[in-house]
Amino acid sequence: MAIVGKYNQKRFLWLRKQWIKRMATVKPSDLLISFELQRTHYALILLGVGAAAQTLYAGHKVMDAREKTFKKNRAIIQEKFGEMHRNEIGDHIKMSASGYPDMGNNIYSMVLPHKAWLMINNAQRCHEQLISRLPILYTACFVSSLCYPKLVLVLLANYITVQSYYILHYNSKGFNRAIGMEETANLIILLLLATSFGSSLKILGVTQKLAKYSPVAWYRRRKLRKMAKTIK
Repeated sequence: MAIVGKYNQKRFLWLRKQWIKRMATVKPSDLLISFELQRTHYALILLGVGAAAQTLYAGHKVMDAREKTFKKNRAIIQEKFGEMHRNEIGDHIKMSASGYPDMGNNIYSMVLPHKAWLMINNAQRCHEQLISRLPILYTACFVSSLCYPKLVLVLLANYITVQSYYILHYNSKGFNRAIGMEETANLIILLLLATSFGSSLKILGVTQKLAKYSPVAWYRRRKLRKMAKTIK
């Protein structure tokens, strides 16, 4: 029995050595070829569509705010800038009823009542924040989901939930009520970026090379040495 046990131990050590060598030579193409969509990835795709839908909804809130601000105060804007527009542009191009190209902080906004000015700016800034985060969000989610799909699913679900309240509070109560949700969303984005960095290292095979220096690997080697001594 001692001979059989010693043989099995040597065999195990040899297989472990071969596995470490193999993982050291793994290329990104080897991992991508064997990659398969899981159920979690389908849920991530749906949540990704949900994040895009949120941005469209925020854009709809901007159009709604334009109806209640620029269009409602069109007579005041025409009185202030109508003659200037006809002299410099001409009658063939009429002034936009929705206030374009004013984005809430240009000359047309100067004549709006303070409440209307706040409304259009809150809606506009909320929409801009969502648009600016979207490319970072999609890139980080895609790279992270290759190795950690379940973690990304949890983070993305929380992000969408926070952004829903963010849109609601920013458009109804202003930035002061939405700042907590904005910082929470930024924190989730940072976590996704950190996860994508770890996923990139794993895909490139860096983590496999560093695995032998980890405390877990050291503990396992120590345990194997003790086992080898007892067999001898």
